Amino acid sequence: MASAVCASYDQAGILILSKAVDTESADLFLESSWGESICDQYEALQEFLMDWQTPWKRGREFFAHFERLYKIARRHHRKQIVIVSGGQTGADRAALDVAVDLGLPYRGWVPKGGWAEDHTTPSGLLKRYRDLREANSPDPDHRTALNVRDSTATLILVSGTPTSSGTELTRNEASNRRRPHKIVDVDDPKAADLIRNWLQQIDYMHVLNVAGPRESEAPGLEDKARKLLREVLADYDAK
Repeated sequence: MASAVCASYDQAGILILSKAVDTESADLFLESSWGESICDQYEALQEFLMDWQTPWKRGREFFAHFERLYKIARRHHRKQIVIVSGGQTGADRAALDVAVDLGLPYRGWVPKGGWAEDHTTPSGLLKRYRDLREANSPDPDHRTALNVRDSTATLILVSGTPTSSGTELTRNEASNRRRPHKIVDVDDPKAADLIRNWLQQIDYMHVLNVAGPRESEAPGLEDKARKLLREVLADYDAK
């Protein structure tokens, strides 16, 4: 892996920065697995790259250069996305179901035992959605924090005023980690465009956490969120 990272970065750097090759050759390179490797490595390094406290000047210069290179490569891989969800009813469940239906990759942490308000006995959600992971705590707040941590952006879907404690926790976690996040009302007729425009502004967005109130707190949210997400996520390539 380390050699692949170095090779992809070095080769792309030669192509893009030295102007030693024509644009068509550079584009072909970026569309290949090398360009995708740059995207993957940038995603893996997000936690460190986004830390403004990086202590040494050369390190900051390198990551700034890496980010510029990534943004160029990412344009060729923008249609790829991974959905993260905690599996609860409501917005979480809508995101999972749409990802499965569209063939998009998904993942996410769920409370210990796979608990959700409609899956109260082990293995709960884990039996239905096999790519989810079980947290070591049954507390839903714990999985909420993990899902924000493991995503590059968080979309919070609500219906009306966002009043649930889980919604507030998600927003606070994303804010504390300085991760892009946006609250969208599914009843807004411009909701799909709002989400698309927001996603387009996040150059490094690849792993999207979808959260919001559970269905018992916002009746009807799940169906509305499912329809909205299907419209937005249909733009992305299946795995």
